[in-house]
Amino acid sequence: MIKMNKFFIILSAILIYQTSNCSADTVTFKNKQSMEGVITEEAENYIILDIGCGTITLPRTDIDSIKKSSSPANTAIVENWKKQYFENYPAPTQEDQKLLDEFKELQSEKSKLTGDIARKDRVIKEISMTQRKIPELQEEQNAIGRNLKSTDAMKDILKYNNLVIELNLAGSKLREAVDRIRELQGEQEKIDSRLTDYINRFMDFREMIAQRKKEIASEKTNPEQNTFYNNLKEKFDELQKDIKYQEVGFTKCQEGVVVAVSFNGKVDAMMVVDTGAALTVISENLAARLEIAANKVKQDIELILADGSRIPAKFVILDSLKVGGAEAKSVGAAIVKVKIPNGVDGFLGMSFLKNFSFSMDMTKQKLILSRFK
Repeated sequence: MIKMNKFFIILSAILIYQTSNCSADTVTFKNKQSMEGVITEEAENYIILDIGCGTITLPRTDIDSIKKSSSPANTAIVENWKKQYFENYPAPTQEDQKLLDEFKELQSEKSKLTGDIARKDRVIKEISMTQRKIPELQEEQNAIGRNLKSTDAMKDILKYNNLVIELNLAGSKLREAVDRIRELQGEQEKIDSRLTDYINRFMDFREMIAQRKKEIASEKTNPEQNTFYNNLKEKFDELQKDIKYQEVGFTKCQEGVVVAVSFNGKVDAMMVVDTGAALTVISENLAARLEIAANKVKQDIELILADGSRIPAKFVILDSLKVGGAEAKSVGAAIVKVKIPNGVDGFLGMSFLKNFSFSMDMTKQKLILSRFK
């Protein structure tokens, strides 16, 4: 004899009522409890009842009575189950099943990434806060160094030794800040990689659905297959709500693809998309338009160009960069003195692009940027 959990029976009955307004088959047990579903098989010793999220085999010895619903009502109930719980039903064809399995994996991966998204926001904020401390720490170290240089150790050995200790402490704080930024950047890169992989799979799946729908449109499909794809599209649209993607038009120049970029929400500029540049690079002229005085920026860096040459630059963190509707906050950028190609104000590098899954449609001249909302 099968021992049935009372809670499970009640939950199953609630499930039936929530998913359909039609009356289902009702099985009443000898203990006066009952269960609703659709009888899919009857034998001398048992019946099989479909309860929407699966089937259960019930021995006749436990059953007091069975009240059957009409066939059209049962059909409507099953169709409603397929719509809401279609993942539990086998797909019409093997090829359709592959799509269903891929969809389930996307659902599972999405739930795992929820924590990553929240963690990434915290990481970006900490990087920005720590990065803004670097110039102050550098200046503190430089000031102590200047003081140490002007102190005669022979005349004031105590002051000299104290300054050496202070200089070492200042250097230690600066190294800790730099190491922490590198650690956080490494964590962000890992999160970005997982998010990008998911978005790429998501975009591929969208193409797979579109292609499969084109194929079945030219075939003789049965109603079950049409229902399957309608249900899959409905569920996929729910998943798609979390993804924001932008198609932004671009122009071409000798240096490559050029897009319009809004800086800090107040200055527009034309930038060459450069996936080989770790940082976004802006001209001194653009920096001035952003009210950034390059000669007052204290953090010096060095850029390595494609030909291997090195040029000095000033590092800044820009509040925001926006391409079309795609926006990234706290974007690292380098201000350079070198000549920028005519008609553009710099190069849009990976410090912006890494926040998105991106691709280029050269035929339509569109830059496609996708990310979680």
